[in-house]
Order: sequence, then C-alpha cells, then structure tokens
Amino acid sequence: MSLVAKADDNPRTFILLDKGWGYRPVSDTGLKSSMKQVTVPHTWNANYIPGTRSYNREMMVYRRDLEITPDMKDKRLFLYFEGVNSSATVLVNNKSVGSHKGGYTAFCMEVTDYAKQGTNKLEVWVTNAYNPEILPISGDFNIYGGIHRPCHLLVTEQDCISPLFYASPGVFIHQDKVSEKQAQITVET
Repeated sequence: MSLVAKADDNPRTFILLDKGWGYRPVSDTGLKSSMKQVTVPHTWNANYIPGTRSYNREMMVYRRDLEITPDMKDKRLFLYFEGVNSSATVLVNNKSVGSHKGGYTAFCMEVTDYAKQGTNKLEVWVTNAYNPEILPISGDFNIYGGIHRPCHLLVTEQDCISPLFYASPGVFIHQDKVSEKQAQITVET
C-alpha cells in the first residue's frame, strides 16, 4: 500500500482567485464610483510618491465575482487567503462571513452557507489603518495595504479535515520521543 498520494488523488481542489478583482476606497460611495481593475496579489501602495515619507493607510473594498459551478454542489467551500494587510472583513452576497486581524498570516473562512450555485459577489474590506491591536505596530518598513498574497477557493468533500484551524492543513505531527534507533510520533487531526 502506497502512503504517497498523487496530485490527481487529492480530495481538495484549490482554485486561484487572482483575476477579476476591482478595488476602490471605502469612502468613495457615489453611485458612479468605479473600481480600478487589479490582479491579486495587490497593494494600493505599490507606487512610491516622491518627496513624501508617508503612504496610504486607509480602508479599501476589493470586489470580484465568485463562480460556483454545478460540480461544486454538495461540496464544502472555503476562501483561503495567504495574506491581507492588515485587517480584513470578508462578505459573500452582502453577508459577513468573518474577519481576520494580522497582515502576515494566512486565514481561511468557510463560505458554503453563503454562496449559491452561479455567480456570487465576493467583497473583502481591507484596512491598513493604524491599529494598536494588530502587530507590527511600527518598524522600519511600510505596512502596505491590500490583498498582498494569493487568494484561493478551496473545494472539499462534505467530510474533510478542516482547514479552519489557523488556515493549516489540519494535520499535525508531534515528535514524542526520538533516539538514534527509533522515533515515536503522534498524529493529530
């Protein structure tokens, strides 16, 4: 029996959500306010402003369509973000799915009960505004705002190992006792 799973046997499907995003400042609420089209990863501070020492620390809204195909029926659906700086609130079809604080850590949210088959509206409200509850508070670097690392739709079977524990694969291997002759481990899911 082989303990190595081939990629084709993987019960999880990762769909990269890099294209089709638009963004705008949250304060731009006019009926004719348009979204600038971007590809994720993205930051709104990519272009340095000569002669200044500051950069934009504000809130932006990212938006894109999220297609749920017929083959995803009866599956579990998760949004997996590798990094959003520095705080994010995720909405699907105008309903809040959840929030995450921390710009340099991955997070995962289940959207099974929020998405329907067909086209769904995905919004991510992102802020890099100063917040003493979110590390790092200061340093010798900018805290760029945006969805600055890849984002994926993760599709699993109904019965699966949950990716919700700090966006981990959900399998943990602990070394209990290791010597030159043997090792004892504990596998936790």
